[in-house]
Amino acid sequence: MKRDFFSDEGKKAYEVCLQHYIERGNTEELAHQIVDHLNEEDIFRTYEIIQQEKNVEESCVIPAFPNFGKMRF
Repeated sequence: MKRDFFSDEGKKAYEVCLQHYIERGNTEELAHQIVDHLNEEDIFRTYEIIQQEKNVEESCVIPAFPNFGKMRF
């Protein structure tokens, strides 16, 4: 069920939230159940959290350790 009463920004945030839950392994039906009950304000809050999470994921750098097996921790 697409929500048609959101502003243009709200529609974009809704789609991002929906896609986020699908990418996390939920079915499309379950993702709709998660997101559809939220009002536009809650959609924006969820959207902001998703964007912050994406920024953290993109800024993480995992160095390669060619001698990982020989390292002592």
